Amino acid sequence: MRPSLGGVPALDFFLGGVPACQYASETPEEMEPARLHTFRTELRNRVQALAAPAAGGTSTTIFGFFHIRRGDSWKSCSSTLPELERYLKCSLKGTESTGKKIVLLMGSDERNVEYRQRVLDLVNNNNNTLPYPHVSMFDADAITKEFMRDLVASEAMPKWLWSNYYQFLLLQGIGMLGAFNFSKFYLSRRRRDCRPCNHLLTAYPELWN
Repeated sequence: MRPSLGGVPALDFFLGGVPACQYASETPEEMEPARLHTFRTELRNRVQALAAPAAGGTSTTIFGFFHIRRGDSWKSCSSTLPELERYLKCSLKGTESTGKKIVLLMGSDERNVEYRQRVLDLVNNNNNTLPYPHVSMFDADAITKEFMRDLVASEAMPKWLWSNYYQFLLLQGIGMLGAFNFSKFYLSRRRRDCRPCNHLLTAYPELWN
């Protein structure tokens, strides 16, 4: 990892072709806590609005974050489409009988647009092989990038805040950090968390009452 420039790593995310693990200074002007809180709230509202048709607009919708680390993890943790299909099929097993709608928010450092779409299609495509019609999936990175573009275009956010690090901060508000209490569960395929299955009914029993 490159030496820090006095800041914090942007972890697994990139924006506009900037690779992961870039750094940004952590000055008060750059973080702008008050505005960041507002932007996170607006982003959560946008995600909920986008998910409402797929989730049926019900109050029983549960959001979860699905983190797929590609990059330097592919050799130690398979994230091929067949492997992701097996992982999701196992992790989601039994949730169809809970009466809950599940919305997965996918975050990944993968830049290949076709791969990202095929991951979404594992769940969203009408011809998918996963027997879980109560589950839908959205690209959290794409939603966040579009949200930032809209903020810059409307001059609600200065263009100099457009960075992979600020995208990471916004993503925290919809699932990257559990403390924000938006995404209720976390699924992951990465080097440090490469379990073949994370059975949601077992791992998060409190969600299904």
